[in-house]
Amino acid sequence: MKDYNVVFTSQSKDAGESMPLGGRDIGCNVWVEKNSLYLYMAQSGAFDEYGNMIKAGRLRIDLDPNPFEDFFRQELKLKEGFIKISARSGQVDTLIDLWVDIRHGAIHIEIDSSIDHKITAYYENWRTEKNSYKYPSKVIAKDGQITFYHEIEEETHFINKVREEGLESIAHRLPNVQKDLVSGGRLVAEGMVFKGKEAGEYAGLACDSYLLEGRAKRQDLVIYLHLAQPSSPKGWEKELKELIEADKKASNQRQDTLNWWSQFWDRSYVHIRPNNPDENDIDWQMGRNYQLFRYMLACNAYGKYPSKFNGGLFIVDPPIWGARFGAKSPDERDWGGIVFTAQNQRHLYWPMLKSGDFDMMTPQFDFYFRLLEGAKARSNFFFGVEDAACIPEQVDANGLSAFYGKDGLDWALHVRYHYGMALDFGFMMLKYIEATGEKEVDKYIDFIATIINFYDQMYDKLDDRGKRIIFPSTAQETYHKVGLTDDWADVGRQGANYNEDEVAVTNPADLIYALRAVLNKLLEKGYGNEKQKKQWETLRDELPPIPLEQKNGHTVIAPCEYPKKYYKINSEFPQLYPCYPFHEIGIGESNNKDLKLAIDTYYYGWDEEDQLGNLSWQHVGVFAARLGLVEEAYKYQKDKLKDSGRRFPAFWGPGYDYVPDHNWGGTGMTGIQEMLVQNFDGRIYLLPAWPKGLDVEFKLWVENMTYVEVSYLDGRLDYRVSDRSREKDIVVCI
Repeated sequence: MKDYNVVFTSQSKDAGESMPLGGRDIGCNVWVEKNSLYLYMAQSGAFDEYGNMIKAGRLRIDLDPNPFEDFFRQELKLKEGFIKISARSGQVDTLIDLWVDIRHGAIHIEIDSSIDHKITAYYENWRTEKNSYKYPSKVIAKDGQITFYHEIEEETHFINKVREEGLESIAHRLPNVQKDLVSGGRLVAEGMVFKGKEAGEYAGLACDSYLLEGRAKRQDLVIYLHLAQPSSPKGWEKELKELIEADKKASNQRQDTLNWWSQFWDRSYVHIRPNNPDENDIDWQMGRNYQLFRYMLACNAYGKYPSKFNGGLFIVDPPIWGARFGAKSPDERDWGGIVFTAQNQRHLYWPMLKSGDFDMMTPQFDFYFRLLEGAKARSNFFFGVEDAACIPEQVDANGLSAFYGKDGLDWALHVRYHYGMALDFGFMMLKYIEATGEKEVDKYIDFIATIINFYDQMYDKLDDRGKRIIFPSTAQETYHKVGLTDDWADVGRQGANYNEDEVAVTNPADLIYALRAVLNKLLEKGYGNEKQKKQWETLRDELPPIPLEQKNGHTVIAPCEYPKKYYKINSEFPQLYPCYPFHEIGIGESNNKDLKLAIDTYYYGWDEEDQLGNLSWQHVGVFAARLGLVEEAYKYQKDKLKDSGRRFPAFWGPGYDYVPDHNWGGTGMTGIQEMLVQNFDGRIYLLPAWPKGLDVEFKLWVENMTYVEVSYLDGRLDYRVSDRSREKDIVVCI
């Protein structure tokens, strides 16, 4: 693992050249610029009135005399989960350790030098009245500590979205995660003195700086972050004090955190060319960057909210990395802070099944559980369905649409009838239960059953074959009955064409596969009561057949059954969703006919070359791996997981989203995993899409708390399966 440590031997030019640091539910960007140490600090779920997920602030630390005069080294010690900065000026050595307590979520900065330094800590906040913030953050400073918080005084985003959708009568059924929310924290620096406030600026954005000063050889600074929905800031401060007191009374926080990271890295790993570390070798980069991105996901292991696809906890100032939609501060990002676009979010959580990071999946599941009652009320209000839920694709944390149109539908054509990702997450929940042996399944099955109820009631008409008519619908965001004649962002809510006969398609392949996969798994495992089982069997039997078409002399899966002439307005490849995520088609002796159909679809079923792209959430390489197409999978994953081109190798993007693009890393992780091991049709396939002769060592999980450890070095294969009874199911594919 030490070969994967990221090392900077010179200072950074700006926040864009930062390193990620985190743990529990906290993420920091750490960098040294012009002899000042900087941190951006963020906590999962810190929303403001406008729907941003805001930073807790920025910390700048200056040491006098300058410790970096003759030597500088900043190292992310990956296995231990902390950053060490080593400096030298003349004969004076200075060390700075930065780490996050996994139990209490406190950020620790430990400065240790051989001489006294004047140490100045600046807490910087840009959410001020002079920057035209209607709701500025509050800062209270005194000797030894600075308290800062943002109080939501009016749920502007929630109120506006409820009003926009006309849901005032059922607003009380929605979560309203912004009501009375207070987020922020306290910087504690014992022995340091408050020296006042001064004006500051970073990346062109003015800020207020609050100064603490001290002189010491050793100085510990601790930042405690906390968010809650009390009735007042006093309630939040009381909880913050309790958090700080609990941390001070605790012992072994550093060792507990080191132990957590050690256990984290032990439960799974992927090392490519482990005996030949070479930072210029893309094969080696794949293994290193896989590990780096998994570390970034672990920085929000226990957040109240899932890691966000569009930057996670590690976004910085928009002028540095760029923003398409007008973001101006480090609180803002493209595609929003309170919006959790489902199709993008899933890519962060699918790889956790094989990496064994099961405890890190619950924030994403809990997100949907919180939405369920409100989604049922909203679906009843708009569609008249009972005990059924439709969740918008671009859903916010309150269960409301980020781009609402009318009659319960989004106005943007590409997502208007695209709400099937709840089935994707339902299938993920079923695979999670299967992987972990989870016994308390009721909340998972209740969620899935409620989503199925929506499809059962909304698409209840049968055609002359006795099959359901799934209309109006769409094949992912891509296939529709008409082309996108106007840019959706310009047409707007009022100008959108809501005539479903003109814009929607019938019986999309990806949705049929999703329903079939979820229903088959529910029935296979015997979930549900007798009434539900009968309902699910009927719906499954009435699903239309998978649509097919002829292309280039081959039978391939069609995006939809009708119309026969469809239009493409995005770059997804939904025809191959039976391979991923639903794994209805894959390698295996019992699947030759379907496998040929899928392979022919892979090569001949696409319509435009952008569907074969590899940016961001595109996952053609995962399809290739699931189909055993070695060279194709290898080509895509080398491109996906090579160095980002930024100073930190796993800060990919922006792609279609933002920087760092977590979809990029998530699809890359999944692609590598599927090249290495697949469990399908009762078998465990080792190296099903791995290039012959490419050295690799890995430990990955399959199902029923079973993992495989594999070493493929210099052409020799050794493996072990944790459950000895599964040895008979191993199939070696290399």
